[in-house]
Amino acid sequence: MNILTTAFLLIALMFASNAWAGEGHDHGEGTFAGVAGSTTLTLPQETINNLKIESVAVDLAPVQDTVKLVAQMKLLPEKQALISARSQGRITDIRVKLGEEISKGQALMSFEPITVGSGTITLNAPTSGVLTQQNVVVGQAVNAGDALMEVADRRQMLAKGLTYESADLGKIRINQNAALTVDSLPGKTFSGIVQRIDPSIDEKDRTFAIYVLVENPNAILLPHLQGDLEIATGNAEEILAVPERAILGTIGNHFIYVKDGMNFEKRTVELGIRKGGKREIISGIFPGEE
Repeated sequence: MNILTTAFLLIALMFASNAWAGEGHDHGEGTFAGVAGSTTLTLPQETINNLKIESVAVDLAPVQDTVKLVAQMKLLPEKQALISARSQGRITDIRVKLGEEISKGQALMSFEPITVGSGTITLNAPTSGVLTQQNVVVGQAVNAGDALMEVADRRQMLAKGLTYESADLGKIRINQNAALTVDSLPGKTFSGIVQRIDPSIDEKDRTFAIYVLVENPNAILLPHLQGDLEIATGNAEEILAVPERAILGTIGNHFIYVKDGMNFEKRTVELGIRKGGKREIISGIFPGEE
């Protein structure tokens, strides 16, 4: 969960239809400011608890330029292994189950060649990993070269990020750090490194592909899961900043809410640069305020 200022949470809970508007739209300022005819709203502790309002102390923090991309998980090609038949024959026994953890050299299935006089052959796993595909059943006849099973090591995976033609593409370099979040695993962040930048562009979608090698030690990331990549493209700089979504108001008249006990003061702020999903605050708040 992203850390949000009290101001944003309060607006989001009480005026959800307006609070999510982008810059240049009405964020419910008129309704909120009209309460008690003041720029400060006082709430009883019970109400604060019921609304689950949270706050965070604003302080100087390192913020880094990033490029955001939508991403889909892929298996590493060099970490996949196909088990195939070397001749015509019939499957006589299957010793593993789909999704099972496999060790290198483990017996997977028994295969009886069609050649007269040939004995039953045991097919073993060429690598460790998870059994991701099983394409045969006992008694099935197969031909030479047929793919019978697949074993894949998921301790590292590729996140394929897509970006449109833009100046951001020129900021991305091999070996830059990246962070991955996945829609189906909220609250978890996976670290990675840019491994490859596709040199060509998709003619239909006009997108470039960026491949990030992601650590997946517990193998909870699965192929085809979707999420977001954030690639760090610049040096970190210390600035006084808040999450962009915590900033309310209209262009030229931005504000946030500052918490002091049970009081929430509307404070006009002057904005600076955007970096890494945060916005610099040049004036209007001070380090240590909530």
